Amino acid sequence: NPPDPSFTIDTSNMIFIGTGAFQELFEKERPAIGYNCTPQKKEKKELDTEKIVDYGIKRELVGRLPILVELNPLGKKELIEILTNSDQSELNATLNALKLLNIEVENVEELVDIIAEDAINKKIGARGLVTTINKIFQEVFYEVGNNPGEYEKVIIGKNIIEDPFDFELVNTRTKKRIKVQNIKG
Repeated sequence: NPPDPSFTIDTSNMIFIGTGAFQELFEKERPAIGYNCTPQKKEKKELDTEKIVDYGIKRELVGRLPILVELNPLGKKELIEILTNSDQSELNATLNALKLLNIEVENVEELVDIIAEDAINKKIGARGLVTTINKIFQEVFYEVGNNPGEYEKVIIGKNIIEDPFDFELVNTRTKKRIKVQNIKG
């Protein structure tokens, strides 16, 4: 409880940058389909203050952002970079957790490609990578956790996004591959 609870900061030499993923602002309108339709011209939609306000950001805040810039969406190359080289990569953290359990993931490059393609197809960008990774490895960790020391390798299948049981575990002693089945439903 200082005697003077307020203070002054000189903001004359500060730059404030606000960012966000407002994909809905930039989605293109679907062209009309059918007979007697005139094709719509593709026009570049300009980002303006009213669109941001209509989206739900307070006018008082938008008024303090004099320059509005639309960035291009992340491509596959950028998503792969985030997955593999980011300091806070959820994929690297998951692979390290498996490594601590003495389990190797055999096809990491294919897995990275699957995750990046899923993000592009779902138009979720980098925001959804963590959710996708957790979804992919949920059943793997369940099986490994219920059978400690039993497995040494996991091989993720190409359909892991649609089928969370599309993976095989290699048994430590017998070196046999075990295809995990969905017994829940």
